[in-house]
Amino acid sequence: MLSSNPRRLVNPNFAAGVPSVHQQTLNRRLECRLRLVFLGGVPLPTFPAAQPIGALGTLIAKLRSSFPASLTATTLQQLGIAPKNERYLLNVIRFLGFIDESGGKKEPAVQAFFAGTDAEFQRLFGETLLSSYAGLFELHAADTWSLSKGELVTFFRGVDRSSDLVGSRQADTFIRLAEIAGKREAASSTDQRPSAARPTKAISTSSTRRPKSSSSGTPQKNLQPPTTPQPAGLSQVALTVRIEINLPTTADQAVHDSIFRSIRENLMP
Repeated sequence: MLSSNPRRLVNPNFAAGVPSVHQQTLNRRLECRLRLVFLGGVPLPTFPAAQPIGALGTLIAKLRSSFPASLTATTLQQLGIAPKNERYLLNVIRFLGFIDESGGKKEPAVQAFFAGTDAEFQRLFGETLLSSYAGLFELHAADTWSLSKGELVTFFRGVDRSSDLVGSRQADTFIRLAEIAGKREAASSTDQRPSAARPTKAISTSSTRRPKSSSSGTPQKNLQPPTTPQPAGLSQVALTVRIEINLPTTADQAVHDSIFRSIRENLMP
């Protein structure tokens, strides 16, 4: 028999205004299904996947200096952040609860961006990550901050049934956010961490070693390596040229074909 008291028909956490972790996960999945319907059948993952990942830190830093009343793709275009990839960054900011569906600033979530010190910002930003990634922290607890990229990919792909590429971007996004929150050691790149360069020893040619004296007291001859004569006016200089090409993020094969065709015609003999 159903109770006449409506409060007994709901989760007690909701009665206090605090949804459970399980309910938060269900809510996010329901939100994704609704977006799937209203966006013409384009599936959206539960967890965001920012690209390019370097632009995420740039956007967070910009929002700390000035958080606009409305954050939209037009705003990012005016700021010159992540051209043609604005929606990926907006999905991250929306996922963290800082803006609503129309891009409007949400209070009091954005109070973290008005913190007076870096330590206070990192504390509030970290609390936001704890709430937004509740399912991940429920599974791994305090070890979540130090999970490897492979472990994160496994979790995100298991929840979203996403591809390896999307799961990798989701993991990169969490790692970058954790770095911003001061929970992980920051690196110049999420995928490749720079290795410490070994110092090179300078070789001095102005001095030569003194010849060792033999046990009999007879000085040894100072042996010098043979030198190769160089033409007048030329010095021993080695020149290395490395060309890096940043390919645009696009699914248009014609764009890539035109880039490599230009390389072949202009750079290759």
